[in-house]
Order: sequence, then structure tokens, then C-alpha cells
Amino acid sequence: MAGRNNTNKRKLKDAAIVGGTMLGGAAAATYLGTADERRSATTKKKIREKREEKSKVRKTKTANMKTQLAQQNIQNLQSIKEKDLSAKDRKIRRELISREKAAIKGLKPPTLAKTAARLGLKSIPGAGTFLAMFSSTPAYKRGGNVSKKHR
Repeated sequence: MAGRNNTNKRKLKDAAIVGGTMLGGAAAATYLGTADERRSATTKKKIREKREEKSKVRKTKTANMKTQLAQQNIQNLQSIKEKDLSAKDRKIRRELISREKAAIKGLKPPTLAKTAARLGLKSIPGAGTFLAMFSSTPAYKRGGNVSKKHR
């Protein structure tokens, strides 16, 4: 019986060696087979990182432009004197100034329709439209139609 056990142990040991060799060979083949996949994955990763970097730059540039535009709108709105406006226009002016200040802070103000409802108005013009109503620039300088005599 002792011989039998030794034989079985030897067979198990040989089987383990062969299995380990096959497993190692399969792992090596798999590793070599995925080399192209790994290469393409790193390339995709680099492309994704570049795209995210460009996107980040674009977003900061856009945010800076929005801030500058909001500051300019605030200056223009504040240049309009309240004593020259009706009560409704005063409300609109104050609300537009607060919206622009919120834009500078990076907050997203409520929609114009919601703001109008809160103030008890049917609608509120945008900052540019409101400024255009009270600006002193003639229509033809803003791109409006000139009379047919002067064409």
C-alpha cells in the first residue's frame, strides 16, 4: 500500500506541474494577446484627458465672458436714473440688476417668467431689451431700417 500512495502522490505532483505550466502559458498568451487592447486603452485615455482639459479651458473662458457681460449690464442699468422711470420700470430695473449680480456670483437666477410672476407683472424684458428701451442711440445705429430716401 505504501507504493500506491507514493505513485498517487507522484501523479498528483506531475499533474500540478503540468497544470501550472499550462496556466502560465495561458496567462502569457492572454497577456500578449491584450497588448493591442492595452495600447489602444492608453491612447483613448490620453485623448479623453486632452478633451477634458480643452473643455475646462473653454468653460472658464465662457464664465469669464459672462461675468464681464454681467458687469457691463449692471453699469448700464445703474446709469439709468430711477426718477426717470415709472414704478413698473423701477421694479424691473432693480430685478435685472439683482439677476446680473447673481450671474457674477455664479448663481443661476430664476427664469424671467417666474420673476415676473413674483413681481406681479406679465413679463419682464431681458437686460439688453430693457437697456435698448432707454438708450439714446438712434435706431439706424443699432442696425434698424433707415428710411428709403437715404438708401
